[in-house]
Amino acid sequence: MRHLILSLLAAFAGALPASSAFADVPALYGRADDVWDAQISPSGRYVALGCSPGGWPGICVFDAEVPGDPRILRGPEGNRMLNFYWASDRHLVSNSATFERLAVSSGLQDFEFRRAISFDVTTGKAVILLENVGLYVDTTQVVSTCYAKPDKIMMQLTTRPSGDAPIGSKIRTTKGGFVTEYYEVDLNTGRGKLMKYHSDSVIDVVVDQHCNPIVNVIYNDQRGEFALETGDKKRRFFELKNTPVWPMDVMGLSDDRQSVVVQADYAEHYGLHRIRLSDGAIEPMKIDGEEVGNLGVLRDPVTDAIIGFSYIDDLPMHTYTDPQLDTLQQELTDILQMNVRIVSMSSDRSMMTISAEAAGKPIQYFLYDAAISELSALGNIAPYVAVQETGSVTEFSYAARDGLEISAYLTLPPGKNTEDGPFPVIVMPHGGPEARDYATFDWWPQAYAAAGYAVVQPNFRGSSGYGPDFRDAGFGEFGGKMIDDIVDAIGWAETSGLSKGGSACVLGASYGGYAALMSALRASGKVSCVVAVAPVTDIFAHMGRYGSDSASYKYWERYVGGNKFSTPEMRKSVSPVARTAEYSIPVMLMHGKSDMVVEFSQSQNFAKAWGARGGLTFVEMEGQDHHVRSTKARHTILSESLRFLDANHPGRR
Repeated sequence: MRHLILSLLAAFAGALPASSAFADVPALYGRADDVWDAQISPSGRYVALGCSPGGWPGICVFDAEVPGDPRILRGPEGNRMLNFYWASDRHLVSNSATFERLAVSSGLQDFEFRRAISFDVTTGKAVILLENVGLYVDTTQVVSTCYAKPDKIMMQLTTRPSGDAPIGSKIRTTKGGFVTEYYEVDLNTGRGKLMKYHSDSVIDVVVDQHCNPIVNVIYNDQRGEFALETGDKKRRFFELKNTPVWPMDVMGLSDDRQSVVVQADYAEHYGLHRIRLSDGAIEPMKIDGEEVGNLGVLRDPVTDAIIGFSYIDDLPMHTYTDPQLDTLQQELTDILQMNVRIVSMSSDRSMMTISAEAAGKPIQYFLYDAAISELSALGNIAPYVAVQETGSVTEFSYAARDGLEISAYLTLPPGKNTEDGPFPVIVMPHGGPEARDYATFDWWPQAYAAAGYAVVQPNFRGSSGYGPDFRDAGFGEFGGKMIDDIVDAIGWAETSGLSKGGSACVLGASYGGYAALMSALRASGKVSCVVAVAPVTDIFAHMGRYGSDSASYKYWERYVGGNKFSTPEMRKSVSPVARTAEYSIPVMLMHGKSDMVVEFSQSQNFAKAWGARGGLTFVEMEGQDHHVRSTKARHTILSESLRFLDANHPGRR
């Protein structure tokens, strides 16, 4: 089997564009990920690779028993592939999104429609799932693949409260709490059959292998109510009142089927917990007497038993409680000398896909054949730079001005170390803001490093991954201390001797774009230029997309801080769009016109407020969304920003 797949991949790779010269950074680094996922079918016969033929994410399906080119699944440009999974051995389900502007009662409104498509790999037939149920914005949410029903899956459709964002909702919204309907969906026809159990305020359900309900998750964000009840609706065994934001994610049942496993984030509860079905008692999950903390859960695809946990250190990590998988992972780690994770496995565990990576190095994917204990290469996220020396990525920490320790990552030009400095420095805060950077290969900072820049990525207060206290330290500091932490990274670069020219340019996307704009306002003498991609420029307009009593609004309110709403002056203090006259340095904005996460109007309104005076460059990206996954978007961002940085960074003069 492995030899056939290798030959298929070799033939397919031969059809890809040849690598560009190393000196052409946008052409080399500004490409869509060559391979971005690898999923094995339940029988182990088929391998589905996330690929990017033509520079746009798609899926390449290989059949180990039939020679020839892979089947390539992709929509037209503008139809964005999000992810995919095997729903049965014959059916591969892909989720995609399209951007459309429709006339509604209030005028023209932008929508991102998300659809699930079932592809039969034996016939080549593709059908849209739940197309028979009416016009919903999002019809991709799967409850269970119903292992005991090979050609059926269980999906849910949720109507959001009136005033909440349209994403994930029916265009016709309702007043009051959530309304969820459950459907048994035929993978061959795409048609959904309404199941008997559905209810107001039910937002999720835990089911068995036959898709029978075991636990219902009840939530009403307008009343702040959260509860867990038995699948027959006869008994609520856990309940919370007056919870302003979503308090926990329900991960499924514990191995002994006596408890619900949840990812809690409320009051004193944080991380993985068990809630007993019998009496609702909640306690932290433990392994060998130790609390496991804020980890993800890994489950067996057949039995649904917990087989391990996922987390992020410098790299994404898996740890297995299943002894067989733990031993295998360690053996493969020793062989490859890289961080190894099992990505997917066949039902009998005879075939697996795995990923392997090291700090700053492109992720590689392999097929593992347990019967002969052999690995076969499947692909690489960036094969066109794998042969080049990538920039080193190292973790370091510095003290913020109030003494808080801030972790960060430093990417240096290929072949260089800190003694080779000083360098022109770019500070690159992440988006989110409840997210974090880590040491994995990232095309964006690696591209700037290849162009000669040192890139600092601070995990400022409010970031995830460093515990609840560090995350909560960002609440109320959206445009305050979170920004100061980023500015203090510039100070660290200067005092450590890393920075050439004594200042830096700040570049970021989404919240990172907002942070870049705000950093120039809070420390104009240290910031020489700003590049903001899809930035939030008016947080209050962004929050206005949600109902003021919704969980989404309250989530953002925690970060922005309630006191920022009290006066026009306070609102202005955290709003770059209201302070454009204060900028005295060059600013570049770039924004996809099909962005539904941070709307294009956020940049458009900033440009209007800036007016005709010089100093602003605004790049509009037609047909591009928020996530910058296509070759066209990445190449545009790199070519435009590098030209801008080379002209305006003091370290380049």
